[in-house]
Amino acid sequence: MRRTISTLLIFPFFFSLSLASEQEGMTINSIPPGATVYVEGEHTFVGKTPVNVPYLLVGIYKITASKRGYEDWSQRVNLVGRRSRPLLIRLSPKTRFKAALRSTLFPGWGQHYLDKRFKGGVISLAVISLSLSSIVLDAKYDRAVDRYNQALRDYDAAKREEERSALRLKVLDKEDKADDAYSQRNTLLWMTGTLWAYNILDAIIFFPSFQQGGYDLGTPVISGGLEKGVPMLRLTINF
Repeated sequence: MRRTISTLLIFPFFFSLSLASEQEGMTINSIPPGATVYVEGEHTFVGKTPVNVPYLLVGIYKITASKRGYEDWSQRVNLVGRRSRPLLIRLSPKTRFKAALRSTLFPGWGQHYLDKRFKGGVISLAVISLSLSSIVLDAKYDRAVDRYNQALRDYDAAKREEERSALRLKVLDKEDKADDAYSQRNTLLWMTGTLWAYNILDAIIFFPSFQQGGYDLGTPVISGGLEKGVPMLRLTINF
């Protein structure tokens, strides 16, 4: 069962915010409701939609809305000190497709998008490390091939049989080293590709169920208003 406890925190009239009479300054709604809204500017206000901002604010304010399972929303508005039109915020739900697309473009981005920030960071770091190592081993393989080709040219250019016998062993040695470098490079490329594919499948298969949890219910919400001409803040805790 969801219950609500509210208490009023009364402040004297020299409260720093500039208040109007009892007229609402701005109403903020969201689809879906229950989004946490931050109004940031000269003054700061936070609440959960539907929110009534009872202050007639002046200036440019940044309004940010967030809700578990939805993409964050942000916009700057110019408030001119009179009652503003209601602001309706439409939040876009997070989806498997969006998560998979992000993981495809950059490993770990999809996990970060789904609020699995630690896992996303580990995947990103691992893929970056493997990719850099693959580049290093690819350069090593190219050098090994160059040495093998040079040894082969020296062998073909040799005239005496004794010299050709020594160079033949050198050619075989350079060929083995080139093969080893090729195998090492391909192994790392395979590991990088496998981890990249895993991070995409992880974003799709283990897509979280964004349901309201204890954290959402227990988060205190502070809203402001006027009660019989007295400015006050209301602290609300849902459980």
